[in-house]
Amino acid sequence: MHNNEERLDSIRTEITKCFSKVNAISRIFGLSMGPINLSSKRTNYFSWTIYALLNILLVIVWSYLTEFAFQAESETEQNNSYSQTTKVEGKIKHMKLIGSGITIVILILLTPFTRKDLLNSLDELARIDNRLEMEFNFKLDYKKSSARSIHHLLTVMATFLVLFIKIHFSAYYNHIYRKVALWYFLTVYATLTKILIALQFVNLLFNLRDRFLILNSRLKNILPEVQQQDFVRKSFHENCTIYRRLRIAAEIHQDLTEAAGIANKTFGIQMLVDLSYTFMIITSELYVAIMTLRNAWNLAIDYLNCSIVHAIQWICIVAACNSIIRQMRKVIVTVHKISLNSIDFYSHAVAQDFFYKEPHQKFEFTAYGFFTIDSTILTSVVASVTTYLVFLIQFDSFPISGGHQMTFMSFTDQNRDINQSEINWLNKKNSSDNLNKKIRIDVQSSFKRNNRISPIGSDKRMKSRTCDFYFVLERVAWFWRIVGLFPLKMDNGPFHSRKYIRQSPMIAYSILLLLVFLICFSHWLYNCLTLTRSDVSLLNVTLHLRFGWTLVCVLTIISSVLYHSKKFLSAIELLAAQSYVLKNLGCHVDHKKNAMYLQAFLWSTMFIMIPITIYNVIIEADFLQIVPFLWPITQFIVMAHIISVTLFICLVSLVGLHFRSLANNLVTTFARIHHNLCLSRSFVPDITIIGKTPDSQHGVTKHLISLAKVHSNLCNVARSINHIYGWNIVINGLTTFWVLTTALYYTFVELRKGVDHMNFKQLCTHAHWFFIYLIGIALIVTACNWTRNQVRYPKKNYQQLTLSTVIYTKLFKATSAGKFLHQMDLSNTDISFYQSVRRSLLRIIIYLTTNLLSVLQVQSFSLQMHHQKIAFSGAGLFPLDSSLLQSIAAAVTTYLVILIQFESSVRKP
Repeated sequence: MHNNEERLDSIRTEITKCFSKVNAISRIFGLSMGPINLSSKRTNYFSWTIYALLNILLVIVWSYLTEFAFQAESETEQNNSYSQTTKVEGKIKHMKLIGSGITIVILILLTPFTRKDLLNSLDELARIDNRLEMEFNFKLDYKKSSARSIHHLLTVMATFLVLFIKIHFSAYYNHIYRKVALWYFLTVYATLTKILIALQFVNLLFNLRDRFLILNSRLKNILPEVQQQDFVRKSFHENCTIYRRLRIAAEIHQDLTEAAGIANKTFGIQMLVDLSYTFMIITSELYVAIMTLRNAWNLAIDYLNCSIVHAIQWICIVAACNSIIRQMRKVIVTVHKISLNSIDFYSHAVAQDFFYKEPHQKFEFTAYGFFTIDSTILTSVVASVTTYLVFLIQFDSFPISGGHQMTFMSFTDQNRDINQSEINWLNKKNSSDNLNKKIRIDVQSSFKRNNRISPIGSDKRMKSRTCDFYFVLERVAWFWRIVGLFPLKMDNGPFHSRKYIRQSPMIAYSILLLLVFLICFSHWLYNCLTLTRSDVSLLNVTLHLRFGWTLVCVLTIISSVLYHSKKFLSAIELLAAQSYVLKNLGCHVDHKKNAMYLQAFLWSTMFIMIPITIYNVIIEADFLQIVPFLWPITQFIVMAHIISVTLFICLVSLVGLHFRSLANNLVTTFARIHHNLCLSRSFVPDITIIGKTPDSQHGVTKHLISLAKVHSNLCNVARSINHIYGWNIVINGLTTFWVLTTALYYTFVELRKGVDHMNFKQLCTHAHWFFIYLIGIALIVTACNWTRNQVRYPKKNYQQLTLSTVIYTKLFKATSAGKFLHQMDLSNTDISFYQSVRRSLLRIIIYLTTNLLSVLQVQSFSLQMHHQKIAFSGAGLFPLDSSLLQSIAAAVTTYLVILIQFESSVRKP
């Protein structure tokens, strides 16, 4: 044991040396919190303080550079001696400045939160190397690994430095941006920062790939041994040695897969930020290169070089991820060959364990679950960049009337100028401020009135009771009762007998709100008919349609909740029952923490959205022709839509929290089964242990059956919630597509006017709508992805069981012992010895039979989790996962191009 710890410490030291070079360079850029120490994972608070000060300094520098960039851009636009290409390049540089600053701050802020996962992944590598050396007598060449990391670091750093020095010196001497040389410093700093993040990720992946290669080579060495014809004539000890090596190889493969998962978790958010920045840089640089190709071809080549550099970085990341996936599959293929060519029963049983594990372990690298890091991401980026280049070039191709001023199209008069509305806004500024105060007072009073309608009960009575599922919901249910989305009341009976019931006043309140919203919808339709007969702008029509889509979303969800009220009540009660069952089964469900998370989510949403929505309603009132006394109703409708989204997110998250408790309990249950199966390695187990085993194993089997029922019920709850919200999600998705498309279109139109002629009020309005719907659909997808990922099988414990192998081995031994018992010659055998052997064998058979029930239940549970998977969708039309965000982004981009094409064709004489 002492030698094992010493060997593990020496391996940790070697791994620390392999990663120390990249870690030292990363500390210069604020991407590492001190040297790596695998022996102690405690955080150095002095380092926390230093990096906090560094973050503050970077934010200050970025803010200063942003203000300086605005001034430089204004001076450039006022200078008429420069071409339009130079002005466009200045705007692109300004956008790069903002993106660089945001990227730097996010990557450095994430460093303290990912350090623990990074240390865990390196420590897992050390344990795997220790086991490879101990079981397979193979020692990894750490000097080669360290030299490779240094080679990668020096090559990449030198290449990027040479390219950026060339690019930025060329830009410095050929353009007027000598006053803003710090722009180039910040861009280079952001690029080197993301390069170092990529180097850390790739270096860790290459080390994992080396371990998979070693494991595959060890398995290939076993393959000729099981193919020999005299394998069955070998001693039992030799066969068990090969079987044991196969079982250990399976466990090491599982450990390597989990280490790859930890690495993916460590760098997931960084890869998401990195890809976003890379997409922005490549698109902007290629656009500027095309714009400057006719006048300054040498500068265009420099911009192309810059884009190639960023593309090569992501090609290396994708290649490293693909190499890991490829080696994982090679190991499975090798094990499959061993299974096909093996004559021995035990080796075939271990291979079967691999096959049972494989359906539950389809590993892939993702950027925080939003997209998969493989070759498809490269083709997606190429397609997106091409689409946006076509869009930008087409947007820049049509003429702008009136210099910097651009007018919107109208249905009857294309020369209508909407700038007259800006004068009206300025004249009504004082009245708008007064109305804003009145609206806030009305909103506060409406909240108080609605709170009286749906009393929660005294807080003292809630605190005196033990926290349960009802405690979690009641802390936040009043949010949803205000807008008529939760027409349920808790029956305050004795503890463990509380339940929700449908209350007539709350149902009447929901119906009343539905009627009010229907009246508003009819009023909206009347306004739309009026707009078609009058001379109005396209912007006015767009704002009316946005509000109408929002109203339809609210009407749909309230109608669905009222129509499916019984199903909604049964789903809530079934979820509460599963919470109680999980608690009785020993699952830890922290209801206080869950209630705190839900309250923080809802209150933060309200504090952010209420001021923005009030401002937006006041700004749009002139366009939508809203009567002042209807402003609170308009505000209430928009807030009702936001709260309806939070209801779906909270319910899905609660289901995911129960799935997580179920998975954690499965881990401990499988550990108990594994312990019972491995109680005895000898021929005859301890009689005292065996005598007590059947009752405990029977309890484990019952426990597994109960967990399987809970899993099935939770899946039914998830499907019920998805069914109730199905069509609301469809309408919400269509509304999101419409709002994002129009908001981006008018944002680009406003930005084309320039700073002096830009309408900031309209720009803020479009940004508000864009923010509400984009964040809403992103939160829905994130909640569904998170809940679906909680429905997981405890892979490591399932692999550690080696269920069929252990059981088949013990049954084989018991069968051999039974044959030996029948072949005993009773005439020459002591009767007392015969009776003692007989009693021992009977107890062994009982022990094996009871364990076999647990094994069969585990396999049944495994198949249940494999075939009964939850999948959230919008009424079955589209899945609620990361592919939905990609589809919306592609559709929005396509229709933006169509809008620009239509605008250009109309303006042609």
